[in-house]
Amino acid sequence: MNEHRGDRLSVPDAAKILNVTPEAIRQRIRRNTIDYEYTEDGRYYVYITPLQEVGNGVDNAVLLDYVESLKKELEAWKEEARRKDHIIAALVERVPALETPRDEPESPAGSSDMTERERPPPEREHDSQPWWEPRKQPETAFDRWERGTVPSGNQDDPRPWWKRMFGG
Repeated sequence: MNEHRGDRLSVPDAAKILNVTPEAIRQRIRRNTIDYEYTEDGRYYVYITPLQEVGNGVDNAVLLDYVESLKKELEAWKEEARRKDHIIAALVERVPALETPRDEPESPAGSSDMTERERPPPEREHDSQPWWEPRKQPETAFDRWERGTVPSGNQDDPRPWWKRMFGG
């Protein structure tokens, strides 16, 4: 093994290490973009250096810096989650203090000191119907047409409807 050339590997082994197909290694040999050796018995051997083993063309130092920045970002997210948990816990502790006592008499519904949110919604027609009855739907033009009560327009005008509508 030649030290300055890296590890001597067969084409399939080099493909596994570089996470590519053997055909990709053969193409690199044809393009002469990878260090290789052709033996007398017709085999190709590829020399892989440690930098080539990354397989994506990115320097290890760059990857390590990126991993470090991701670790810092993760720690910041965890700290923010802890802070939010403390806020939620403090708010949950205060909920019983915010509830109104049950023994106070409630003011009448027509009282003027009630806010808009406290007033009950006005009764709607369908709210008074039992749930098993279908709701009353508004009358549509199709309903009127089925009954034959649709105004037919001007019967004296022999022009087609589109001429009456758009002129002509």
